[in-house]
Amino acid sequence: MKIIKYILIAIPLLIILVIGAGAFFLSTLDLNAYKSLIVEKTKEATGRELTITGDIGHQLFPRLGLSLGNTTFGNAEGFGQKPMASIEEVDINVAVMPLLKGKIEASKLKLHGLKMNLHKNAQGVTNWDDLIPEETTQKTSEEKSSQTTDVELAINGIEITDAELLWQDDQAGSKIQIAPFNLTTGALGDGKPTDVNMDLNLKNTNPVMDATLKIFAEAIFDSKAQTLQLNGLDVDLLSTGESFPNGAMELDLTSNVSGNFATQKYAMENTKINIAGTGDAFPEGKLDVSMQTNINADLANEALSLSSLVLSMVDTELTGDASVQSFSKPNVKFSLASELLDLDKLLPTSSAEEKSESTPADENEPIELPTQTLRDMRVNGDIAVGKLIVSGMTMTNVKATVTAKGGLLQVTPMSMNLYDGTMQGKASVDVRGDTPKYALATNIADVAIDKLSVDFLGEEQAYVRGVSNLSLDINTTGNSVAELKRALDGQVKLNAAEGALRDAKLAANVEKAAAFLKGREPKPTGEELVFDKLFGTFNITNGLSDNKDFTLNTPLIHAKGIGQVDIAKSTTDYEIAIGLSEEPDKCGVPISVKGPFEKLSYGVDAGAALKCAQAEKIAEKKEELQEKIDKKIEEEISDKLGEGLGESLKDKLKLF
Repeated sequence: MKIIKYILIAIPLLIILVIGAGAFFLSTLDLNAYKSLIVEKTKEATGRELTITGDIGHQLFPRLGLSLGNTTFGNAEGFGQKPMASIEEVDINVAVMPLLKGKIEASKLKLHGLKMNLHKNAQGVTNWDDLIPEETTQKTSEEKSSQTTDVELAINGIEITDAELLWQDDQAGSKIQIAPFNLTTGALGDGKPTDVNMDLNLKNTNPVMDATLKIFAEAIFDSKAQTLQLNGLDVDLLSTGESFPNGAMELDLTSNVSGNFATQKYAMENTKINIAGTGDAFPEGKLDVSMQTNINADLANEALSLSSLVLSMVDTELTGDASVQSFSKPNVKFSLASELLDLDKLLPTSSAEEKSESTPADENEPIELPTQTLRDMRVNGDIAVGKLIVSGMTMTNVKATVTAKGGLLQVTPMSMNLYDGTMQGKASVDVRGDTPKYALATNIADVAIDKLSVDFLGEEQAYVRGVSNLSLDINTTGNSVAELKRALDGQVKLNAAEGALRDAKLAANVEKAAAFLKGREPKPTGEELVFDKLFGTFNITNGLSDNKDFTLNTPLIHAKGIGQVDIAKSTTDYEIAIGLSEEPDKCGVPISVKGPFEKLSYGVDAGAALKCAQAEKIAEKKEELQEKIDKKIEEEISDKLGEGLGESLKDKLKLF
């Protein structure tokens, strides 16, 4: 019995002795004495050099903690001498007693001076590939779930300061540096709100960019429900570089974000985005854009929608809704409206000086169309614009329906009011075959062509004024501008009234023709040729426009023309016969219009005019002689031989 008594006394004493000895050992343990062993084992495991120049600290109770001073981890072979990773200070500890109850209560995790140097060489090898085992054991989700236990986690915050990340991609020829990177949070607990503050500076070499980003939000993460909320999210971004020459772009975003990682459904409610830009990248050197909307995304079902959209920029406000179903083969639906849409202010345009100095575009250059995207996507939407300004032209009450399916994109119907007139039309792009096809059909009625020409071409190149009607039905096919010109087919009809052709050379040549017909000297002419009617039907086949009914009537002359325009070569070959308005039945003076569009030449065919005049005089003499013969027959023969025989004789004696 005594032995049992001694054993019962010895066991507690032994436990106390072991605990005491362990506590004494750990309390007097200096981990710095094991630096060389840690370095050696790291070298054996990774083949990399580990350098610990700072102190290693620890504590056991009431908190289990570790601190680490300046430490570097070497780079892979062939990636230079710069360390792959380094850190100046790490500090983390957890409470011991809660661990016994399945709870992790950690102090604030502190990381200071963390630097990561990530690199991919020209062969596509990264400087961390050698750290990944060639064969890893993959566990099924059931195995993983069976091994997981519910652990309550609480961290008193994260503090990352003065961190740096360098990413170099030799294959892409780019280098990105994020420095400094700072992140601080409040206490982190499952289902509990915490403040998150992050700021960083990013520099990129291709393209050159320098950006500053700041993010703030109140975050709530629920690990059991797999949900995340970011209340009061505020993102500020300032960027400069090649994309914004002589300027910068600043973006501010606010929103309330929620997401469910299990269902992959995410929402951004009351999202507001403001963009302010300056520099040469923006029209008139500046940009001011604001947008507010609600965004919903269902990534599992590949769905994205924008509702209650209000987009404001440069005197323009666009409202409506839009949605996309399926990201690989998008099904897009939208309904958009705007009181004013000024595309000239929204889209960058070249100045007249830049246009004059620019090299003419190569018409044989292939036109790059997103062919596969157009084939894969479906579109169904409508657009309504109260006032549309594009290329200087102003249109009102613009309405269009846009559809796309299987590679056929159509805008039909399309209607608008422009320059005191109306336009009805439709357009299409067809990429279902190997070569794209284009079609356009419009009917323009009662348009003040002079106002349109001045706005579209400018005062110097507005060659026509008056009220015009134009019907156009053309189609073409090709992969370049040159091919499109050569394949152009269709018909164009022009009917203008009470206008003028603003061409001083044409006006001078018409005056010469009129003077010749009237037998007088030409008078000085102005800068335009006033007309009462201008009409023509142009039939186009394989890029060649053929016209046989060109008609031009003015108070002084009437003209009829015939000729061709080679659209592919940008040349014309016309002959216009000029006659006097008071003598429309007489032949006119031929005027030729020939040459390239940019340098038309005009000529009067005086020889043809003389032949025509001589022919008319001969015809007049024949008519006078015929009248005399007819009169003589009536006076002397009909009375004697009878009326019937007289008429028969007149027919026999016809000069023609």
